[in-house]
Amino acid sequence: MKIQSRNLVFGYVRVVILGTLVAVVLAIIGLIIHWRPAKTVNRQQATLIDAVESKKGARFRRLLSNEYKDRWGFTVEDATEAMLDVRSQFMTLGITLKEQKIEIAGKRAKIITKFTLGGTPIGGGNEVKRHINGLDTPWEFTWKKQSFLPSSWRLVNIENEAISDNVWGYEPGSIRRQMNGN
Repeated sequence: MKIQSRNLVFGYVRVVILGTLVAVVLAIIGLIIHWRPAKTVNRQQATLIDAVESKKGARFRRLLSNEYKDRWGFTVEDATEAMLDVRSQFMTLGITLKEQKIEIAGKRAKIITKFTLGGTPIGGGNEVKRHINGLDTPWEFTWKKQSFLPSSWRLVNIENEAISDNVWGYEPGSIRRQMNGN
């Protein structure tokens, strides 16, 4: 009887070890799929849109690279101020993405998309909504992987050819300063 129970115990140990190995391999495969660049960049883009919709300047700022620079001369701080200015013109804001395409080349990714603004505008929000929703040219969001970590993708540029080079005379922070009487 002792030999049979010993074989039974070793059989259970083998099953447990084999089951653990299968679980570890499946977990690794799941992580590889979850952290693919296209999926990660897409999640970062969704987080960026959510930060704009919910008026979270610090969260928006964390998604921008310190290297951020666009053709309008905006830096990280300017882009954050501009987002807060635009967002201040809406009680509620909803951004609907459409026709999104992701291009990845090494440590750089570009999301090309069109979107529309919805929500409840106040002040200049109707004008912002009219301009943005009237654009036929897609937006280009360029992301760059900053380190080996899968979640290190940061936004380095936003572009839309249809927006004037001087952004219609806008200066980051000017709308909120005017609203505060400064």
